[in-house]
Amino acid sequence: MPGVSYSILQGGDAIPDTQPYLEFWDQTNGSWAMRAEAPTQAEFRGHTFTVAKLDSPVPTEAWFLAWGMTIGNTAAAVNVRLYAFDGNIVRTVWKRDDLERGSVTISNNNTVVLAYERDYQANRPDNEVRETLHVTGNGLE
Repeated sequence: MPGVSYSILQGGDAIPDTQPYLEFWDQTNGSWAMRAEAPTQAEFRGHTFTVAKLDSPVPTEAWFLAWGMTIGNTAAAVNVRLYAFDGNIVRTVWKRDDLERGSVTISNNNTVVLAYERDYQANRPDNEVRETLHVTGNGLE
């Protein structure tokens, strides 16, 4: 179940406009055809866009983690989505939005670390959050 991700960058006066895509393709009788597309236009437009394949706990699905930072946002707010593709449809398994000064790190294709701040303007020790999440049948926990 191959997935293809790409982002088209268009110029703007001050902030460029991005059009991110995550498409799923299948080869049948020697021809490739797009089977489904994740809702990335609505969820990541105007964001940077990164995608990584994760180990799926569901044998009939391929799972992909997508994330991106809002371009031009001084808090560097990051949105994260976990998509599943079963060969016919894409579904959103898990999501998080607006992680201020957020970053995503993946290890071993089944562990995701989210680092972010509760309030990007706060200057206190308990402001930084680091979550280590694992792939489960429910998404990331």
